[in-house]
Amino acid sequence: MSQKIDGKLLSALSEKAEAEARKLIELVNMAEDPSSLELPMREASNRICFYLQQIKHHNDDVLPTKRLNDFWQSHRCVDMDVCNDR
Repeated sequence: MSQKIDGKLLSALSEKAEAEARKLIELVNMAEDPSSLELPMREASNRICFYLQQIKHHNDDVLPTKRLNDFWQSHRCVDMDVCNDR
């Protein structure tokens, strides 16, 4: 399948998702109390899913790499309407 999303946009959105995943790992490594992780982990997953959804939106509902698909599955992302004005 050919990629529809602009390469620069894909790179920017992918890097945002990767950065959020790195921050999440750092947060988990630094946390001493598991209960303090619940909300930050949910928020990080929401941000990761947002960036992945944007990629799908601009790429015929397809994540173009295995890594991005793995993020989608591991953060339990769900399809949503990212542009309410369409």
